[in-house]
Amino acid sequence: SSAKSKCARPCKKIDVTSIATIDIEDSILTLHWRNGRPTASGQMNLGERSYSGYVDFPDDRRYSFNFYPEEETIYWDGDKGTTTHTWSSAKSKCARPCKKIDVTSIATIDIEDSILTLHWRNGRPTASGQMNLGERSYSGYVDFPDDRRYSFNFYPEEETIYWDGDKGTTTHTWSSAKSKCVGPQLPSCTRFASAYASIIINDDTTLTLKVERHWETGSERNDEPRKSSYWLRILPR
Repeated sequence: SSAKSKCARPCKKIDVTSIATIDIEDSILTLHWRNGRPTASGQMNLGERSYSGYVDFPDDRRYSFNFYPEEETIYWDGDKGTTTHTWSSAKSKCARPCKKIDVTSIATIDIEDSILTLHWRNGRPTASGQMNLGERSYSGYVDFPDDRRYSFNFYPEEETIYWDGDKGTTTHTWSSAKSKCVGPQLPSCTRFASAYASIIINDDTTLTLKVERHWETGSERNDEPRKSSYWLRILPR
Protein backbone atom coordinates (compact mmCIF):
# COMPACT_ATOMS: atom_id res chain seq x y z
CA SER A 1 0.00 0.00 0.00
CA SER A 2 1.11 3.60 -0.39
CA ALA A 3 -1.01 5.70 1.94
CA LYS A 4 1.77 8.21 2.56
CA SER A 5 1.43 10.32 5.69
CA LYS A 6 3.21 12.60 8.06
CA CYS A 7 0.80 11.88 10.88
CA ALA A 8 2.14 12.46 14.35
CA ARG A 9 3.58 9.80 16.60
CA PRO A 10 3.08 9.93 20.36
CA CYS A 11 5.32 12.17 22.47
CA LYS A 12 8.42 10.46 23.85
CA LYS A 13 10.43 13.12 25.69
CA ILE A 14 10.13 16.65 27.12
CA ASP A 15 13.21 18.56 28.26
CA VAL A 16 12.42 21.41 30.66
CA THR A 17 15.49 23.63 30.76
CA SER A 18 17.24 23.64 34.17
CA ILE A 19 14.31 21.84 35.87
CA ALA A 20 13.64 18.28 34.71
CA THR A 21 13.34 15.80 31.88
CA ILE A 22 10.14 13.84 31.24
CA ASP A 23 10.16 10.47 29.45
CA ILE A 24 6.91 9.03 28.08
CA GLU A 25 6.22 5.45 26.97
CA ASP A 26 2.68 4.44 25.94
CA SER A 27 1.20 7.41 27.88
CA ILE A 28 3.11 6.50 31.10
CA LEU A 29 5.52 9.29 32.09
CA THR A 30 8.58 9.44 34.32
CA LEU A 31 9.89 12.80 35.54
CA HIS A 32 13.58 13.09 36.46
CA TRP A 33 14.55 16.18 38.43
CA ARG A 34 17.86 17.91 37.73
CA ASN A 35 18.24 18.92 41.40
CA GLY A 36 18.12 15.42 42.87
CA ARG A 37 14.52 15.30 44.11
CA PRO A 38 12.88 11.85 43.96
CA THR A 39 11.77 10.62 40.53
CA ALA A 40 8.06 11.17 39.89
CA SER A 41 5.61 9.22 37.72
CA GLY A 42 2.25 9.78 36.10
CA GLN A 43 0.29 9.71 32.87
CA MET A 44 0.02 11.92 29.77
CA ASN A 45 -2.57 11.79 26.98
CA LEU A 46 -3.08 13.69 23.74
CA GLY A 47 -6.16 15.94 23.79
CA GLU A 48 -7.67 18.24 21.20
CA ARG A 49 -5.00 20.97 21.25
CA SER A 50 -2.62 19.91 23.99
CA TYR A 51 -1.36 17.09 26.17
CA SER A 52 -2.93 16.63 29.59
CA GLY A 53 -2.40 14.32 32.53
CA TYR A 54 -1.01 14.15 36.04
CA VAL A 55 2.22 13.57 37.96
CA ASP A 56 2.53 11.95 41.41
CA PHE A 57 5.44 13.52 43.29
CA PRO A 58 6.50 11.16 46.14
CA ASP A 59 7.76 14.06 48.28
CA ASP A 60 4.68 16.24 47.62
CA ARG A 61 1.31 15.32 46.02
CA ARG A 62 -0.43 14.69 42.70
CA TYR A 63 -0.48 17.62 40.24
CA SER A 64 -2.57 17.77 37.09
CA PHE A 65 -1.11 19.51 34.03
CA ASN A 66 -1.73 20.72 30.48
CA PHE A 67 1.19 20.87 28.05
CA TYR A 68 1.15 22.96 24.84
CA PRO A 69 4.09 21.89 22.63
CA GLU A 70 3.91 24.92 20.32
CA GLU A 71 4.07 27.29 23.32
CA GLU A 72 6.68 25.12 25.09
CA THR A 73 4.71 25.62 28.30
CA ILE A 74 3.36 23.26 30.98
CA TYR A 75 0.46 24.58 33.09
CA TRP A 76 0.20 22.92 36.52
CA ASP A 77 -3.05 22.46 38.47
CA GLY A 78 -5.07 24.21 35.77
CA ASP A 79 -5.05 25.39 32.18
CA LYS A 80 -4.23 28.62 30.39
CA GLY A 81 -5.89 31.54 32.16
CA THR A 82 -6.66 29.55 35.30
CA THR A 83 -3.21 29.03 36.86
CA THR A 84 0.02 30.95 37.30
CA HIS A 85 2.02 27.81 38.13
CA THR A 86 3.84 27.14 34.87
CA TRP A 87 7.04 25.68 33.43
CA SER A 88 8.39 27.37 30.33
CA SER A 89 11.13 26.32 27.89
CA ALA A 90 9.58 22.81 27.81
CA LYS A 91 11.14 21.67 24.56
CA SER A 92 9.87 18.53 22.88
CA LYS A 93 9.27 16.69 19.63
CA CYS A 94 5.70 15.98 20.61
CA ALA A 95 2.93 15.17 18.19
CA ARG A 96 0.38 17.57 16.83
CA PRO A 97 -2.98 16.11 15.79
CA CYS A 98 -3.53 15.07 12.16
CA LYS A 99 -5.32 17.73 10.07
CA LYS A 100 -5.82 16.29 6.59
CA ILE A 101 -5.65 13.01 4.68
CA ASP A 102 -5.93 12.85 0.88
CA VAL A 103 -6.93 9.40 -0.37
CA THR A 104 -5.96 9.30 -4.04
CA SER A 105 -8.98 9.08 -6.40
CA ILE A 106 -11.39 8.36 -3.52
CA ALA A 107 -11.83 11.14 -0.95
CA THR A 108 -10.29 13.83 1.23
CA ILE A 109 -10.60 13.74 5.02
CA ASP A 110 -10.37 16.93 7.10
CA ILE A 111 -9.84 16.68 10.87
CA GLU A 112 -10.37 19.43 13.43
CA ASP A 113 -10.17 18.70 17.16
CA SER A 114 -10.66 14.95 16.45
CA ILE A 115 -13.86 15.63 14.44
CA LEU A 116 -13.48 14.47 10.83
CA THR A 117 -15.30 15.33 7.62
CA LEU A 118 -14.97 13.04 4.59
CA HIS A 119 -15.54 14.56 1.13
CA TRP A 120 -16.02 12.06 -1.69
CA ARG A 121 -14.53 12.75 -5.12
CA ASN A 122 -17.43 10.97 -6.87
CA GLY A 123 -20.23 13.16 -5.52
CA ARG A 124 -21.55 10.92 -2.74
CA PRO A 125 -22.89 12.77 0.35
CA THR A 126 -20.32 14.19 2.74
CA ALA A 127 -19.69 11.92 5.76
CA SER A 128 -18.61 12.79 9.29
CA GLY A 129 -17.08 11.03 12.26
CA GLN A 130 -14.26 11.05 14.78
CA MET A 131 -10.54 10.19 14.78
CA ASN A 132 -8.25 9.78 17.76
CA LEU A 133 -4.53 9.13 18.18
CA GLY A 134 -3.67 5.84 19.83
CA GLU A 135 -0.31 4.34 20.78
CA ARG A 136 0.72 3.37 17.23
CA SER A 137 -2.17 4.37 14.99
CA TYR A 138 -5.23 6.54 14.48
CA SER A 139 -8.65 5.00 15.12
CA GLY A 140 -12.24 6.14 14.96
CA TYR A 141 -15.42 5.90 12.91
CA VAL A 142 -17.23 7.53 9.99
CA ASP A 143 -21.02 7.86 9.59
CA PHE A 144 -21.95 7.64 5.90
CA PRO A 145 -25.47 9.14 5.40
CA ASP A 146 -26.17 6.89 2.39
CA ASP A 147 -24.83 3.74 4.08
CA ARG A 148 -23.93 3.15 7.77
CA ARG A 149 -21.25 3.72 10.40
CA TYR A 150 -17.82 2.19 9.70
CA SER A 151 -15.01 1.92 12.24
CA PHE A 152 -11.42 2.30 11.04
CA ASN A 153 -7.76 2.06 11.99
CA PHE A 154 -5.17 4.18 10.17
CA TYR A 155 -1.47 3.25 10.35
CA PRO A 156 0.65 6.16 9.05
CA GLU A 157 3.83 4.09 8.72
CA GLU A 158 2.02 1.43 6.69
CA GLU A 159 0.11 4.08 4.76
CA THR A 160 -3.15 2.12 5.03
CA ILE A 161 -6.66 2.64 6.41
CA TYR A 162 -8.39 -0.55 7.61
CA TRP A 163 -12.22 -0.39 7.61
CA ASP A 164 -14.48 -2.38 9.96
CA GLY A 165 -11.53 -4.09 11.61
CA ASP A 166 -7.80 -3.99 12.14
CA LYS A 167 -4.78 -5.60 10.55
CA GLY A 168 -5.41 -9.28 9.99
CA THR A 169 -9.16 -9.02 10.59
CA THR A 170 -10.41 -7.18 7.49
CA THR A 171 -9.71 -7.02 3.76
CA HIS A 172 -11.56 -3.71 3.34
CA THR A 173 -8.71 -1.18 3.06
CA TRP A 174 -7.80 2.16 1.48
CA SER A 175 -4.24 2.80 0.33
CA SER A 176 -2.62 5.92 -1.19
CA ALA A 177 -4.00 7.94 1.73
CA LYS A 178 -1.43 10.77 1.59
CA SER A 179 -1.65 13.05 4.60
CA LYS A 180 -0.67 16.59 5.44
CA CYS A 181 -0.46 15.96 9.14
CA VAL A 182 1.51 18.43 11.26
CA GLY A 183 4.60 17.51 13.22
CA PRO A 184 6.19 14.51 11.48
CA GLN A 185 8.41 12.45 13.77
CA LEU A 186 11.28 10.13 12.95
CA PRO A 187 12.09 7.16 15.15
CA SER A 188 14.83 7.87 17.68
CA CYS A 189 18.08 5.91 17.35
CA THR A 190 20.10 5.08 20.45
CA ARG A 191 22.56 2.42 19.28
CA PHE A 192 24.13 0.98 16.13
CA ALA A 193 26.33 -2.10 16.06
CA SER A 194 28.62 -3.94 13.65
CA ALA A 195 31.36 -6.56 13.87
CA TYR A 196 33.95 -3.83 14.40
CA ALA A 197 32.31 -1.21 16.60
CA SER A 198 29.15 -0.02 18.31
CA ILE A 199 27.88 3.56 18.29
CA ILE A 200 25.88 4.74 21.29
CA ILE A 201 23.83 7.93 20.96
CA ASN A 202 24.13 9.82 24.24
CA ASP A 203 21.75 12.68 23.41
CA ASP A 204 20.71 14.84 20.45
CA THR A 205 24.26 15.99 19.69
CA THR A 206 26.88 13.55 21.03
CA LEU A 207 27.75 9.90 20.50
CA THR A 208 30.29 7.37 21.75
CA LEU A 209 32.02 4.87 19.43
CA LYS A 210 33.20 1.69 21.16
CA VAL A 211 35.70 -0.36 19.15
CA GLU A 212 34.89 -4.08 19.36
CA ARG A 213 37.76 -5.29 17.10
CA HIS A 214 41.02 -3.72 16.00
CA TRP A 215 41.10 -2.40 12.46
CA GLU A 216 44.00 -2.99 10.12
CA THR A 217 45.95 -0.57 7.94
CA GLY A 218 47.07 -2.23 4.74
CA SER A 219 48.65 -5.54 5.73
CA GLU A 220 49.73 -4.38 9.19
CA ARG A 221 47.56 -4.56 12.27
CA ASN A 222 47.18 -1.20 14.03
CA ASP A 223 46.65 -1.56 17.79
CA GLU A 224 47.30 2.04 18.78
CA PRO A 225 44.33 4.15 19.91
CA ARG A 226 43.13 6.83 17.52
CA LYS A 227 41.54 10.16 18.22
CA SER A 228 40.01 11.80 15.17
CA SER A 229 36.92 13.70 14.08
CA TYR A 230 34.69 12.52 11.23
CA TRP A 231 31.43 13.59 9.64
CA LEU A 232 28.84 10.84 10.00
CA ARG A 233 25.64 10.31 8.03
CA ILE A 234 23.25 7.53 9.04
CA LEU A 235 20.58 6.49 6.56
CA PRO A 236 17.85 4.33 8.19
CA ARG A 237 16.08 1.89 5.92
